[in-house]
Amino acid sequence: MAITAVHKRVKTAGFTLIEVMAVVFIMGLMAGVVVLSMPREDTTLKDAARRFAADVKHAADESIVGGRTVGLSVDDRGYAFYLYEAGDWRAADVRRAWPQGVDVTYDDEIEGTPAGRRADEGRPSAPSLRFSPTGEATPFEVIFGRGGAEIRVGADANGDIHMGRL
Repeated sequence: MAITAVHKRVKTAGFTLIEVMAVVFIMGLMAGVVVLSMPREDTTLKDAARRFAADVKHAADESIVGGRTVGLSVDDRGYAFYLYEAGDWRAADVRRAWPQGVDVTYDDEIEGTPAGRRADEGRPSAPSLRFSPTGEATPFEVIFGRGGAEIRVGADANGDIHMGRL
């Protein structure tokens, strides 16, 4: 009488090593996509400073090319540009608000005049920051801050626009 061994293959519930590794790999890819798509903390700060510097540079160039004085008004809400035509100031189409989450500081008085608009020899208020057709400008500086980081944007008397970190 011979004894034969019968081996039954017992199926166990669970995942194979390959399946687990595939799931971990896919989760790692998804986490990488999420991390890379999140904006860095100072992106908003840089974008706000760059946009303001680009707008100011455009205004300075417009004053030279257009042969007219362009004004800039800065206040707690944002900034606006003005054109000097026919002996009077009129608002340009550019009025921008400061972005949320970015602290903006500026000199309330630049060369003895408010950085916003002021009365000008009995005429309606005029912007005190100006770019002339000769390339000259009222010097100013605006500081953008967020989370301890600061970026300074300004212009010198020659109309050169500068931007840099503090």
